[in-house]
Amino acid sequence: MKSHMFLFCVIFISVFSNPIKNDFPIPAGAGLNIFEFLDLYDYTHEEHSVVTEDGYILGLHRITSSPRNRAEGPKPVVFLMHGLESSSMDWVDVGPESALGLMLSDTGYDVWLGNNRGNTWSRNHTSLSVKDKRFWDFSFHEIGKYDLSALIDHILETTRVNNLTYVGHSQGTTAFFALTALKPEYNEKINLMVALAPVAYMDDMTNWVPRLMSNPINNLIIGFGIQSIRFYDILPHIELFTVVGKKICPDGSPLQFLCADIIYAVAGSSPQLNRNLLPVFLSNTPAGTSYRQMMHYVQELRSGHFRAYDYSIIKNRKIYKQSTPPSYNVTNIKAPVALFYSENDVFAAVQDVTRFANDLPNVVSMNKIKYGQFSHLDFLWATDLNEYVNFDVINLINKYNNISADSSNSAGLVLQSSNFILITKLLIINSINYLFL
Repeated sequence: MKSHMFLFCVIFISVFSNPIKNDFPIPAGAGLNIFEFLDLYDYTHEEHSVVTEDGYILGLHRITSSPRNRAEGPKPVVFLMHGLESSSMDWVDVGPESALGLMLSDTGYDVWLGNNRGNTWSRNHTSLSVKDKRFWDFSFHEIGKYDLSALIDHILETTRVNNLTYVGHSQGTTAFFALTALKPEYNEKINLMVALAPVAYMDDMTNWVPRLMSNPINNLIIGFGIQSIRFYDILPHIELFTVVGKKICPDGSPLQFLCADIIYAVAGSSPQLNRNLLPVFLSNTPAGTSYRQMMHYVQELRSGHFRAYDYSIIKNRKIYKQSTPPSYNVTNIKAPVALFYSENDVFAAVQDVTRFANDLPNVVSMNKIKYGQFSHLDFLWATDLNEYVNFDVINLINKYNNISADSSNSAGLVLQSSNFILITKLLIINSINYLFL
């Protein structure tokens, strides 16, 4: 942990003590928000505001058409939900060639990108200020029960379809599992749920941050500090991250490795991290969350259960009518679920994903990433994202939406490019074998 803090201090000092403007190449998209980013690549878009049952005003973003597919009329609907400390930008920031949100738009889908309460795009409420402690009194339980239900209903009402495909990453999967366990009627509104790096059971999770916080003494100290300084908004996005991204993290920077090491320290190391785009990633990430949200995950790790938030015995009895929080009834999660997971994921361990899959009633696909060092954030930011994730995800979504490669120009492009890459690799391998074996 000390080494991680040291790295942060080095970056901080480097940014503010060096007045010389760098000449490192900055990738297109660095410093842009999602709408500016979509404009850059000529994707048309809409911004929607959705009010939840408990008063949060959420930003919901829609990609209405692609420069590769301007088809009009009804389209199958896909709803993508980000992970912890993230935003809708997660689904587009690697650009048109490998961002799942953009590729789905190319393929002919009506793409919707959610934002949970408290992040950059969802910091408003009908009666509470973001400075009010009560605004931050939420975890993935409320994100699932209130945010996802409101967002899904708004999308279905706007598009006038009966169901949609849901894609979640990390916390986006946890919240979905909570929603469909608590409100089983939402299973009927989902034709397929794609879970990337799914997090529910956490017994074998190896990430050091939750494990550090799960220690009762550390937990007490951190909690006391949060209460004392009234700091409830954890890592909101500030301009410093964008400045660091542009000045320290571009290709050619001698300190770029520090930026990568910070990400590795939090989310696990991987050779797949697309370092070229670090300035783009840091332009919108982190995006903010609540302390209670993080503590809910810590509780999951400590208890070994996938269950509601633990308020302590007295408050639990008041809220739940029992001394311990109730476990989510995962047998209620009857929507078709496809799980994508990896060996090197420090948050979603293979053992936990497998055990959770065994408890789910309708798992239609188990997809272990074939690259052994694929990490938690590689599902969004990997260099070879298409090969390991996107092509398989899009093919699966096409299947459950009854779309063939021939029915969409862009779908055909996606599938053909996938086949082209695979065929090319096979030809190269065969040529090498022929020459040298």
